[in-house]
Amino acid sequence: MDTSFAVLEGVSTLASGREAAPDVARYLQSPQLAELAKCLEQPPPDAAKRQKLAASQPLLLRGKEQALQPRTARLVAALSDELQLDEEVALDFVARVTERQHRRDLAGMTGRAEAFDDDIGGAARQLFYFEAACSLRALGEIVRGALDDNLPHNAQHALQQAVCSLAKQNLAGSLLNAVKRLASSSWAHPVDRAARAGEFASLVSEAHYYGFYETQLEANEAKDLLETTRDVSRLLDDACRPQQVGQLAPHASRLRACRDVLLLGALGALDAGAKLRDRNGSRDDSLLRYGSTNEDDRTANKLAANAAALRSTIQQWPSTLGNEARGAKASANLAAALLARPNRWADATSDIEEAVRSALQDAFQGSVCQFLTRTHGLLRGDLRDGHRAPLTYLAAFTEVIVAVVEAALEVDALPEPSSQYGDSLEDVLELIRVLCGRYPQVCDRFFSSEDMDDEAPSAALAHLTLRAGDAARHGDACRAPYLRLLASIARGSEKCATAVADFLRSDEEDSDLRDGLFLDGAAPPPGYGLRHFSALIDRYGEVLRAAELETQLATTTPSSIYVAAPPPQREPLWLGGADAEALAAVADVLTACMKTPAHARRVCAACSNESNAPSRLAASALRLVCRDGDAVAPDLKGALFALIASCASSDDDARTSIAQLVQKASLTSNSGGLSAPPSQLRLPRRLVPNAPPVPQTQLFPGQVQRAPKDPLRDNCLAQQLSSVAKPGVVERDCLGVETRLRTFSGSEGYLRLVHTLGDALDDSSRRSAVRFSARDILLRCAARDDGQILAFRFKEERWRLACRALAVLRQALESYEPTSTSWKRDFDAKSTEEASASFEVLYDALSDRGGLAAALASLIAAAAKEGDAFAPDGDIDQREFLPEPKPQGLIKDANDEKRRTLRAELDVASVERARRSGLGGAGVAWWRRRCERAALDLLEAITSKEALFIKACRAASDSPAQRALVKAARGPPRRIGDLLLASRTPAVQQQPSTGGSFLRNDFGSQLDGWHDDDLVSLPFFEAPLASLLPELAKRAQPGDALTAGPSIRLLGALAGAALDGGRFLAALAAAEDKGADARAKFAARVAACTDRTMIDEDGVDTADADGLPNLKPAGDAGHAALDLLVEPRARHLAGWLLDGGSLEAAVDVAFRSASALETGGDLGTAERALRLVAELATSHRSCVDCVCRDDALVDLVTIVREACSTSTISVPTARCLAAALECLAVCTHTAKLPDGVQDQARGRCRNAVDAFLRVDVLQAVFGAAFKIETVVASDAIPEAARKCVEAAPPRPSSVLYENFDVVDETKLTDPQVKQWAKHANQAQRAVTAAARLADAAQRFAAVCAGYAFESAALEASSTDQNMAFRTDDDQQSDALALLNEPYGDLAGLSRPRRALAEVRDAAARALTENQSSDARPAEALARCAADAAANLRSLDKLQRSVTVGGARQLALALDRPQRSTSEALRGHLYAALAHTLARARHRDPQTSMEASDAVGERAWGRVCADAATAATLWVRLAARAALCEGAPEDGGRGRGARAALAADALTHGGFRGSGGEGPLVDAAALEASCAALLKLCRTRDAAARVADAGSVDALAAAGAFSPPDIDGGGLRSGLLALELVRVLLRRLPAHQRLRSSAQKHCCARAADVGRRSLAQALLAVEAPPRDLGHLRGRAALVGVIAELAKGEAPANGASPSYVPLADKSSDVVACHARCWRLLAALASENDPERAGWWLACLPSNARERKDALSTVFDDAKRAAHSALWVRLADFAKNAAASGGPAVDVEVLAASTRRGADGSGAAAAFALEAGLVALKDALRSPTDAATASAALRCAPLLRDTFRNVPVLRDADPDGLLARLVRVVGDALDRVEKESKQPKEQPLRLMSGAASVMA
Repeated sequence: MDTSFAVLEGVSTLASGREAAPDVARYLQSPQLAELAKCLEQPPPDAAKRQKLAASQPLLLRGKEQALQPRTARLVAALSDELQLDEEVALDFVARVTERQHRRDLAGMTGRAEAFDDDIGGAARQLFYFEAACSLRALGEIVRGALDDNLPHNAQHALQQAVCSLAKQNLAGSLLNAVKRLASSSWAHPVDRAARAGEFASLVSEAHYYGFYETQLEANEAKDLLETTRDVSRLLDDACRPQQVGQLAPHASRLRACRDVLLLGALGALDAGAKLRDRNGSRDDSLLRYGSTNEDDRTANKLAANAAALRSTIQQWPSTLGNEARGAKASANLAAALLARPNRWADATSDIEEAVRSALQDAFQGSVCQFLTRTHGLLRGDLRDGHRAPLTYLAAFTEVIVAVVEAALEVDALPEPSSQYGDSLEDVLELIRVLCGRYPQVCDRFFSSEDMDDEAPSAALAHLTLRAGDAARHGDACRAPYLRLLASIARGSEKCATAVADFLRSDEEDSDLRDGLFLDGAAPPPGYGLRHFSALIDRYGEVLRAAELETQLATTTPSSIYVAAPPPQREPLWLGGADAEALAAVADVLTACMKTPAHARRVCAACSNESNAPSRLAASALRLVCRDGDAVAPDLKGALFALIASCASSDDDARTSIAQLVQKASLTSNSGGLSAPPSQLRLPRRLVPNAPPVPQTQLFPGQVQRAPKDPLRDNCLAQQLSSVAKPGVVERDCLGVETRLRTFSGSEGYLRLVHTLGDALDDSSRRSAVRFSARDILLRCAARDDGQILAFRFKEERWRLACRALAVLRQALESYEPTSTSWKRDFDAKSTEEASASFEVLYDALSDRGGLAAALASLIAAAAKEGDAFAPDGDIDQREFLPEPKPQGLIKDANDEKRRTLRAELDVASVERARRSGLGGAGVAWWRRRCERAALDLLEAITSKEALFIKACRAASDSPAQRALVKAARGPPRRIGDLLLASRTPAVQQQPSTGGSFLRNDFGSQLDGWHDDDLVSLPFFEAPLASLLPELAKRAQPGDALTAGPSIRLLGALAGAALDGGRFLAALAAAEDKGADARAKFAARVAACTDRTMIDEDGVDTADADGLPNLKPAGDAGHAALDLLVEPRARHLAGWLLDGGSLEAAVDVAFRSASALETGGDLGTAERALRLVAELATSHRSCVDCVCRDDALVDLVTIVREACSTSTISVPTARCLAAALECLAVCTHTAKLPDGVQDQARGRCRNAVDAFLRVDVLQAVFGAAFKIETVVASDAIPEAARKCVEAAPPRPSSVLYENFDVVDETKLTDPQVKQWAKHANQAQRAVTAAARLADAAQRFAAVCAGYAFESAALEASSTDQNMAFRTDDDQQSDALALLNEPYGDLAGLSRPRRALAEVRDAAARALTENQSSDARPAEALARCAADAAANLRSLDKLQRSVTVGGARQLALALDRPQRSTSEALRGHLYAALAHTLARARHRDPQTSMEASDAVGERAWGRVCADAATAATLWVRLAARAALCEGAPEDGGRGRGARAALAADALTHGGFRGSGGEGPLVDAAALEASCAALLKLCRTRDAAARVADAGSVDALAAAGAFSPPDIDGGGLRSGLLALELVRVLLRRLPAHQRLRSSAQKHCCARAADVGRRSLAQALLAVEAPPRDLGHLRGRAALVGVIAELAKGEAPANGASPSYVPLADKSSDVVACHARCWRLLAALASENDPERAGWWLACLPSNARERKDALSTVFDDAKRAAHSALWVRLADFAKNAAASGGPAVDVEVLAASTRRGADGSGAAAAFALEAGLVALKDALRSPTDAATASAALRCAPLLRDTFRNVPVLRDADPDGLLARLVRVVGDALDRVEKESKQPKEQPLRLMSGAASVMA
């Protein structure tokens, strides 16, 4: 294995349980394995080689001398200096990245979008770090995998042997040397190298810990380990000496976790009583795995013989050490004590006990417990543990602490309470308390009860608890630690909470709970019971209340000056430090015992016998909370608030009553509102790193330079934050004592209480809580980082407090929807109340000067900075709290001085308690991450409601919302995206507000005690609102499961909501550093999110997170990334990425995920990814080129076939299969489009179609929809569930993943309703997945059928299929010839006809084999069969067996049970049957007869029944089409019954479709029906039967006469319908109903210019036909109008029901006028053979496109043009004969001349029709307009009669010659009459004319 990256990949594969390559096993057995631990041991720079570089002399490169260019030499020298590498090693790294492709490969492996194109030095540096990281990570995978029992035996054995081999090759020495190297100053600079040092140090320490987990250490290894720990601790001590306030050495801060892990390894490996394994790994059966227990005898530690030597080495360490090194020495002494203890204490001698006692005493005197308590890494589980929670670390530390306690008890070395030197008993209890808070599994080990079976009980912990109780009984020092320990134990589990509560009740007289508690018969000290705790809280409240009343009475003003003087003023009573600490511990115990509502009710009942016990206890605590902050410390108030919240959670009644108590207390102010946030923050110059220097001031003689002020003592921020006082006690405390102390326990407790009470509070209280959270708390937390040291003493408190405030705001928005009561009240014009708290939250976030959105953006930006992993844990500096000396006055007030001193002591005690309580909680990083996620969740909630909220605000009038908008004096709410794009700089407040919170005012220019030169004005927020977009873009990356998903979803919401997409993309590019790689960076991160498994953080909760809501699932970041790329409102985002050439990676990753169908991976991601490809392929055709770079589509077809071939298919698999088929359909369809994809991609798409059109694939895919695991669900909703279902609609669907649920299960609480909902959702998912799978299969099959048809069309010979224009009844007018084929483009496939038949037969076979299945997926397959049959209809050369067999298969598919069929299913099958029978009829009569007989009489009966009685219109049409195609022309051979059925169904079944049924839903059935009716209407009798049945009205109701689309679509069925109407009118010219229907539907809205109609679309002279189909449609409509233009029939031939049309409607007149204009345009063409508007017609289908460049298409155009000319001439003849409106003689003359000049049958018919029309138009009497037109065209006609050969040389006795003579006589008559006076009557026609007439 050549590279460390290959080693890491191979080892990771083996450690994950998969089969690795053979070279991995060989590598693990090779000596090269030891090089992994030595990856950082590179030789340092060499002076001789540096001289060679300077002199341009060659250096050795891989054994050969290499001459270097000066530029390369400088690059090597710079790299050698930066990385402290030998010059030749640096040259090797530079040589490996010299080629550009190598640098790009490196960028891809490291996940960086930059390709290092122009940065060879940066690439070489990155390669060094990358190889080191890969080596250390591979080593970590090896040592962790050796401990994993879940691995296969072979893999685990190979890894164990590798670990043993490493141990023999001095693994410990190599790793410790690496730590020392990383701790050196060479890794401290620059910042990037220091960050790498911290990362590598963590990897090294973890490899050491797991490599020697439960492994014997040798003496030299133990010594090196302890000394390395000491040296790193010294470095940490050096870092504790800050150069300026709040600044620590960043390099050392990153090594603390490394030191902690090494320290824990030393404590565990040097434990003499620990169960260890041999270094050779031979005792595999005794190995301990991840903290599990082993009942075997302990194996003695071999280091026990050298324990004395090791102890002497530790004693030689220097005594003058800092806190960290002193703690490391104490820990080493602790390890030595563990090393000296025996396996069994019963076998211990006095010497052994003395050795253990001495070592323990040294450890305790060195404050080992205080050190371990302060050491965050040991207690917070920072060690990564593979994919598990980091419990190995904490479990091992627990074993160490339990062993220490046991040893201390055995040798009587436990420290005494209140010890003056080192640790005391309180420190031991504190260490165990903190450990219980971080590792709750420890709590079960305190009890000897059999119920506690999670962990082995420890008698030592139980004895320690009892000894602490005895100490608390005899002295006050252990009182609070003992209670805090009980509280931490109670927080372990529900059993622990119950046990502690029972233990505290065991002192009652009637208690029988003395068994199973800590130890049998154990009881708490007297006075330590639940009743005593409740009474204590009540008593302290009474004392403070009484003192307060006395103070108020003593300070009452006398009513008169003659009244005796009042007593001297008394100061209010303050609780002392010990009392406050004890009360806080009592409240903490009570809160911890109330773990669940049941526990809360039980504890409250134990505290009081009253029915309202929770309210009673809460009232007692609330009485203390309402006192002033100086009287009751903030930490005590926080504990009391938590107790009140726990009481409120007991039941709903208690929650309501406690909410009323809180409302009466008015803890926060109800006045004011949410005003704009401040713009600036004034900070001391010392806290601002880049502040300008202080201007020099000139000193006067004798003037002394002013000393700089201490920022912490003279806290200028406190003055700025305390500028406004409020009536609420919580706000006064926050702005007063808490701001002074810089700890906010009281405010945090209040926020917890408000969140617990929730909607039980009234609107006023919730508004005040929201304002307090959003302004007093959240803006304080969001202030810039430079001032945070003045705002918060403890860094984690900032993020913890922000999390509490965000939870309150998030809760206010959860139920704020248009259906909620608060929403309706806010926007109700009749409401007189104020706007709700939810309204204020949303408006504060969406207004242009609001503070919430800016605060959230600032918090997110601040959380992205590198965490505070290390902070000094020294003692609190009490000088900060000491009072400033006052100038002595005339009278010195001693009491005032004492009270100020007492205030300082109480403040110090309160801060110390806050610091100590914070040690047991989570660290800064944990809270920062949670706060970041909470801010993202709140932003998501805001964006989900912003559209409806803005719309409601715009429509609000005289409502609470409108009044709130007016009162705020700000603009209307806007979307977050618009605010973000519009806000490039933070908002500046012009004028300070006069009311409200501290942050509603800009801070004054002058602060007490500070000069202007000492302060610097800075922007208030850490980052402006505009920074939100780059921050979200940075989080769109893999490996960050907590925030990646919400960030990407927010990006999608912002992109979709932004009004200006271009500005959003510009901002996104700016977020990507404005480089050319902006798109590449973002696309690479998004693509990586789709391809990696996201591992969430440690989900373990902590004690300080009690009351916070659980974080909702973050969602898969890969899913969010996929949804973002196809966001419908921001589709330009994908185009922007694709235009940059960067989306190929995302497409590749998405398409590769389809392998989950084969390997059983993440099917949800695979479905989304495939839908992504389908979505992108519809809008970006180059996406298909990306997919088709290889045979991915063919492979996908194979994967689909394999997945469909199983016996059962799960719902996720079915969904993924549907997505795969949709992807295939879209890609192959896109490849057919002209100029769509490259030729190579088109060919591979054809290969995929060929792979699908196989019998086995078709059968597997078509049958897959019937194999899905189904769940039978009842349709009826239980009555108990109905209301819940209505209130819990399912979540909306995303673009790539549709939601099939019936109800959202997460919103339900009733177990029975949840069970029903789960069952109903499962059933609905199965049904919908089956339908979607069948639909996707049908779509892909339709595309493949189009390919097959086009291939068959290429093979078919081209025939001239012209429309017949002769009007004789004996000449068939086959309108089907107008439609060459229904689908597609040109392609080439093998055996296309057979493939089409197989698609049809496979679909029918699947329906036949699954007759009892659901009808919904069967409908899709029936539609597939109809599509294939429609394609086959237009093809010839089909074998008779194929046609007959297809009809038989379709008939079998019709035979389904009633419950498994539907009208739609049968309608599709009828359409397929009609197409198949039509194909048989076109072949030969024998095939038609056999196919019709193959259907069977049973199937024909069903067809006839649906043709007569089907409720759906198009189903009746399809059934009639099948009947028409299958009905025999004669009734012989026993087929008379079927013929009678067909006739009855067609004539008497009736087209009963109502006009409300809507347009036709299936065009194929309509076409088949029209074609069948055309066939049936060959005779007059059949036509009469069809017309009497109302076929024209039925076709119109089905949409046959609707105008075509703009692009010409929708003309196929309309063309056939028009031809049918024309044929019926010709057969039945006197049928009044037929003529009325034809006029109604074909001439409708012709005169209405404002609406588009069929006549306007087809008869518009100004719009030439777009394609040949349009031209043919024009001819068909003209033919219908020509038939309607005929006059009254002869009387002897008239029907009895015939009534001639007396009046011509406006639509008829408009149609006639359009036809005359068309005829005029046609006759005015100069050269009809070469020019004319009809020559511009384009092909309208695949065959015509194929023949577009050949004479065949030209002939088709000429034929269509001739047909139109003939129809127009026929119209002119009929219109003139019937005296139609506006007969144009000039147009007739031009048409006659055009026909005379032309050649062919069309010209002859036009000439004859024109002469006949002229004859009729010029008959006597002639009106003036006609006469005038005749005079104008007379010269043209006479010239035509004399000079055109066809008329000049005509047979004198023929029809043409006679017509010429009649027309000529008429012209002469008109001319003669024009010369006579107008009064003379017109003469009759001449005799010859009369004869002709």
